[in-house]
Amino acid sequence: MSQKTLLITGIAGYWGEKLAQRIPRDEWRVVGIDTRAPDLPETADTFIKTDLTAGIADILRAEQVSAVCHLPRRAEIAASANLLSACATAGVEQVVIKSSTRVYGASPGAPAHLPETHPLPHAAPDAVTKFLRDTDLLAESYRGALNVTILRMAHIVGATATTPLVELLSQRAPMMLLGFDPLMQVLHEDDAADALAHAVTTAAAGTFNIAADPPLPLSRIIALAGKVHLPIPHPVAYLRWRVERANRLRRRTFPLHPDFLRFRLVADTGKMENDFGFFPERSAEETVRAFAEHDYFRHLSPDQAARVKRIKQMQKEIGD
Repeated sequence: MSQKTLLITGIAGYWGEKLAQRIPRDEWRVVGIDTRAPDLPETADTFIKTDLTAGIADILRAEQVSAVCHLPRRAEIAASANLLSACATAGVEQVVIKSSTRVYGASPGAPAHLPETHPLPHAAPDAVTKFLRDTDLLAESYRGALNVTILRMAHIVGATATTPLVELLSQRAPMMLLGFDPLMQVLHEDDAADALAHAVTTAAAGTFNIAADPPLPLSRIIALAGKVHLPIPHPVAYLRWRVERANRLRRRTFPLHPDFLRFRLVADTGKMENDFGFFPERSAEETVRAFAEHDYFRHLSPDQAARVKRIKQMQKEIGD
């Protein structure tokens, strides 16, 4: 059986490297494109230093690409539009898009479980969510011309991922909105990468919500992370969020828009299990507990961390 060729955009980024590690190289040849080379040369069989502005169709033809995994990192819809147009022109068989359940927004009138068919809101609470929503809608418009797979992932949590919820849980006293405790979904970083690889290798077309069970109240997530939350009035939270964005602060009290800390956002995962055939290995509680253990060790000195790990290993051996 001859190898197929997968092209990964943003191969030098976090998700590009994690996805490349999961692709079976006996079946797939990986071509990576980015504006810088990946840290590990073996990440891609072929690396091409470029962006998504021009010449992509020529690359797709020359490399005989059959599938593309697009990992959008910058809020520039023109680059995604150029890529999808090039894929259609070059006859690419499949395009996988990494997206987020945040595209649904968070509002008091949302259904208890949001299906993939739920209309996306016209307004988005922040620039990143708007970009993700616009990319989803753009990809949807190419159905028919392309075999499009959109994975709308819940809040990703893990020891190495850099995401808004990880940023929130890494704070010593994460803030919650006074009087609000919304249900939220999470997804382990490894399960997120596995879902991307599953989409590539199975060529399943459609839009799928990807999340671990069960949904958890935000207060429970913060407690599982080993933190005590700090409640503040929601008008103060919205004001603080606007100030942080206006001043482009790197350390932010609210890495997530306050809407997502105020209203529930629970996506229906029935299609993920029944049509996509994917089941996250880690439950929501296991995901947050694993993050909490890493976060705990992160605040210790190397000697302290080694000592605690030895004690934990001894306790485990005695228990066994």
